[in-house]
Amino acid sequence: MITVFVTIFQLAGKRCHDLTEKTCLLTQLGSNPDGTGKGNGHLSAAQFAELLKYADDRGVMIVPSVNIGDNARAIIVGMEHVIQNGGQGISLFDETEVDDIRMTGRYPKKDSAINPCRPQTVQFVEFILKYLKNLYATAGKEFTRLHFASDFNTEQMMTSKHCFPTPPRNATELQAARSRLTAIKADFLAKIGTLFTLHNVDISGTVDFFTGFPDNEFVSRMTIMDKSRRYPNISAYAVNDDYMRFNPPASPQMPMEIYSQRAQLLKNNGYNVINLFSKL
Repeated sequence: MITVFVTIFQLAGKRCHDLTEKTCLLTQLGSNPDGTGKGNGHLSAAQFAELLKYADDRGVMIVPSVNIGDNARAIIVGMEHVIQNGGQGISLFDETEVDDIRMTGRYPKKDSAINPCRPQTVQFVEFILKYLKNLYATAGKEFTRLHFASDFNTEQMMTSKHCFPTPPRNATELQAARSRLTAIKADFLAKIGTLFTLHNVDISGTVDFFTGFPDNEFVSRMTIMDKSRRYPNISAYAVNDDYMRFNPPASPQMPMEIYSQRAQLLKNNGYNVINLFSKL
């Protein structure tokens, strides 16, 4: 398992101009073309152990974070690299996505998001849990919490045969599919909640990760994933940032103050809410 992640980090921890992506990921967000600068590098197991000790000595808790939905291209491409080289990885690439419905601005190979409908995604979560428990144990520390830093990509879900055997092709079918998305997420959270409970690890995520997908009918971003039905025996932490202040709701009739109430709804449902605020 450690070997798998070493292989992943060697590729995914480096950005350069290699169109084949055999030695690095494509550059983005200001990274240099030669594998240096912003967006490059990774910690070795020994360096991570040293960091854990440094933080622990100062009363600081380090919470590992992984993108399990959108913005997950590094781990997706890294895993494919492991598999193509004969390693025992878990494929996170959804080969069934419909090409002509994907959001513009995505990578052409449709490898920037992890699909919650694929059974491999649940397997990947357990893979991560076991890897981190082993990494912490090697450092002489206890692994107690994992954070999910991104929500799922709804366009990917609606155009994948893993979610919908016959992907929607018109407005009516798209609306029907959108109405199913929150139920799909709820089912996924229940499955990984079982894994977190089994490994005695607390779950953490963004507020969006623990709320529903708006469907213009019955579900809104105010719909809370019921903690008591998915992970009642572990703690759940919802990180509430000020994302909505810079990305207002699509409907002008929906005051932005409504979205700030989600944190209170989550707290009322048993979540521990951590508020983060950016400087203006």
